[in-house]
Amino acid sequence: MIRHLFVLVWNRKRTNALLAAELFVSFLVLFGVVTTAVYTARKWSLPVGVVYRDVIDVEIDTQGERRKFTPADSELFRQVAAAARALPEVEGVAAGNPAPFTQSSWRTDFRLENGRQVRYAAGAVTDEWADVLSLQVTRGRFFSREDDAAKGFRPMVITEQLAHEVFGDADPIGKELGERAPDGSEEEPYKVVGVLAAYRQNGELDEPIGYGLQRLRWDGERSTDHMLVRVRPGTTAAFEERLVKTLQNVAKDWAFRAQPLSASREVTNRLYVVPLILLGGIAGFFALMVALGLIGVLWQNVTQRTREIGLRRAKGAAAANVRRQVIGEIAAVTTFAVGLGSVFALQLPILAPFDFVSGGTYLVGYAISVVLVYALAFVCALYPAHLATRVAPAEALRYE
Repeated sequence: MIRHLFVLVWNRKRTNALLAAELFVSFLVLFGVVTTAVYTARKWSLPVGVVYRDVIDVEIDTQGERRKFTPADSELFRQVAAAARALPEVEGVAAGNPAPFTQSSWRTDFRLENGRQVRYAAGAVTDEWADVLSLQVTRGRFFSREDDAAKGFRPMVITEQLAHEVFGDADPIGKELGERAPDGSEEEPYKVVGVLAAYRQNGELDEPIGYGLQRLRWDGERSTDHMLVRVRPGTTAAFEERLVKTLQNVAKDWAFRAQPLSASREVTNRLYVVPLILLGGIAGFFALMVALGLIGVLWQNVTQRTREIGLRRAKGAAAANVRRQVIGEIAAVTTFAVGLGSVFALQLPILAPFDFVSGGTYLVGYAISVVLVYALAFVCALYPAHLATRVAPAEALRYE
């Protein structure tokens, strides 16, 4: 029976070529949209590691183009932080860059001893960063005054993901990141002092990439334009204005802008979600147009084959058999289209053009797309198949 269906489809290849082309394009569009949706759902399910509630991000503009703090700037920066800590609503103050949910990122990489390059996201933060954001340290420790005496290396705290990518199952504590230059021209290497369960700077929809935090000192030369302030639960929004005025009184030449991390998170998620919604809407509209086109072509196909269907009914074919034939033929055409589309779709897990998308994500998207295309073809074939079963044998034999 299956072989017979494919023979029928092949004998009407000119008519079925249009159906196959529509289904082929539909499959590729669905594959792209579904794979994106699977990748997004996977990102959303991963731990973030950042507790953003009751945290205010204070953006600092030092009114200059300086990339480093002078000793006077560092002293003023410490005074600003001390003024924030003195407020009764404040539980902790930290500084760092880039701050969570700011849509900014710092990507870098280093070379392992075997020559493999590992790409990761990075940031520079003060010792209080872990307490302010409630980061979970799984191994080792976070930055502390103990690191003031570090010589010959720079301390770094990394995520479990980055630790696994670089060191595998080995304990990363005390190990160096990267490879020293033979002539010693490179800066002091990083040494892992702690590991975080997770740290995804831009939240649930951020790219799931390993992260490494460098230490930032309040009295150092490295500048930063973000200060995080953790406040007591229940603190109202009116506190933000009072906080800015307090800081402005300390650093009169600097500008400050305060915004809760929860509000920054909403803006960041919206930037990720809106394009996905638009993409899904376009794909849905395209699928609707394809469905209407398939129904129209199948309807015309059934009408043109009225005599053939009537002859089958006159020879005793049941309505269910005719219905199965119509649905079976569209299933055969769909198989041709999916087979051709699979040649292109299954190249992605092999070629891996986007290193942040796993092969499993492509395969899940492929499987769901195949099911959706067959479901679309089946639904579109139901009404034309129903029309075919209503053809009266006597009327069909007189049809011209």
